[in-house]
Amino acid sequence: MPKRLTIAMYPAEDILSSVGEKTEMEIKVDGKVYLVKLGSLRLRTFKENDTCVCCGRVGTVMGLDLPIGSPRPHFNLYHKDKKGKRTLMTKDHIIPKSRGGKNHISNMQTMCCDCNLKKADKTPEEYAEYFKKRKMLNNTIVYVE
Repeated sequence: MPKRLTIAMYPAEDILSSVGEKTEMEIKVDGKVYLVKLGSLRLRTFKENDTCVCCGRVGTVMGLDLPIGSPRPHFNLYHKDKKGKRTLMTKDHIIPKSRGGKNHISNMQTMCCDCNLKKADKTPEEYAEYFKKRKMLNNTIVYVE
């Protein structure tokens, strides 16, 4: 994952409410004006559902993130736990592209990065089987006998 610098944080609903209404948003941070795109499939997926379909983490904050080496920032959705630790929320292909899934909103779901890494390129059936013998405990997978 590319390294990024978070230059500002906003309540998720403040940003997601503009997704679909506008294609870009002008954001001013420390006297600098950024033009941020709002029309991505990733942001549209988050607007439809801000909750990880696996563990239930909810994305509540949007980071205006500037990838290192890039002049243009973009918004990332994060879950923030009680201690303030952030977990990146991701757009996941329900049917993986490597398995013929389409890059369309109907094939997208929101997952936190931890769950998305565990899902990898599994189909929904394979993913359900994978978790059948496991359960989530405090957002951590534990094996059950």
